Amino acid sequence: MEKITMPSDIDCSKFRVVPGSLWIIKLYRSGGVHNIAEKLGVDAPQHNFYMTCLVHVSPWWDQDEDRVMEEYITLPDSKAVERFIRMAIARPQPPFKPYLPNCLFLSCALGEYAAALNPFLDSLPKPFKWFVFPPAQERSIYDERRLKSIEKYDRYIALATEKKEAGNRAYAVEDQAGAVDAFMDAISCLQKASFLSGEFDSTGNVLATCLGNCSAARLLDGERRDAKQALDDATMALKMDKNYAEGYIHLSRAYEALGIYSQAEESLARALRRPEMENDANLVDCMIALQTDREGLPTDKEAFEDWSKWIFGNTDSGRRMKSVRGLWRKRCEEHRRAFASQ
Repeated sequence: MEKITMPSDIDCSKFRVVPGSLWIIKLYRSGGVHNIAEKLGVDAPQHNFYMTCLVHVSPWWDQDEDRVMEEYITLPDSKAVERFIRMAIARPQPPFKPYLPNCLFLSCALGEYAAALNPFLDSLPKPFKWFVFPPAQERSIYDERRLKSIEKYDRYIALATEKKEAGNRAYAVEDQAGAVDAFMDAISCLQKASFLSGEFDSTGNVLATCLGNCSAARLLDGERRDAKQALDDATMALKMDKNYAEGYIHLSRAYEALGIYSQAEESLARALRRPEMENDANLVDCMIALQTDREGLPTDKEAFEDWSKWIFGNTDSGRRMKSVRGLWRKRCEEHRRAFASQ
């Protein structure tokens, strides 16, 4: 984030004090944000710290009410904190106007800078006053903010569910644009919910499903058909949830749409090698459909023998399928025995 230039000739003591106004200056570490960004597959922030000026406008407030926010690669020093406070007074982000707060609280994490900030802060006119938060009081206030975040998280989840259902309806009638847009909206809401909660476990499975559905929607006929993006979505879906069986099907179909048969087959084989998925009928149906060009297992004995040489012999497919057991192998063997009994 580009820092706002602060002219050196601005006299912060000339701004009016707004009675009853309260600001809180708080410093955060970005470690949790980096971890969530990595899991979500989105660009991680380049900064390691960020500082906010929260405006306490009601019993509840949230991140949309940051008067100023700045990012830092290294831990800001007292000069950076003073510059930040000056910016909050004189150059806030819209729609806020320049003014002095009645009360300014520094987070207890910034308490070590109090002595260095004292000359500047004490030069501001009354009734302005400033304090360093006692840890217990700060925890109490941020417990309130956490409750607000939970409410916001619930709204994101509800909206994501609504958009996901809209995407499913659009997909059912092959409305490609409508389905893609709805699923992308759902994905965006779930990503925001993940950042807000600071954890991933509660959203990962639903996010995987939305990414998988979006992948499928991108392969519908239409102006926005995009097999490469469908592949990216399916890949990310499995990154979200490696146990998402449907995700391997979406991945296979994306590779198939790109004309990469070997990877289409490997995507399904990868799933069927997993003990918990080896008897998944949907995966097996998709594998047999792929391997038989959607014709099903050959009903002619000679054709089945030729097919078996390709699938079980010393071929690329044979090597891929060698370690696949479970329902796929059972179906193939049952089909073979049916010919033997004739």
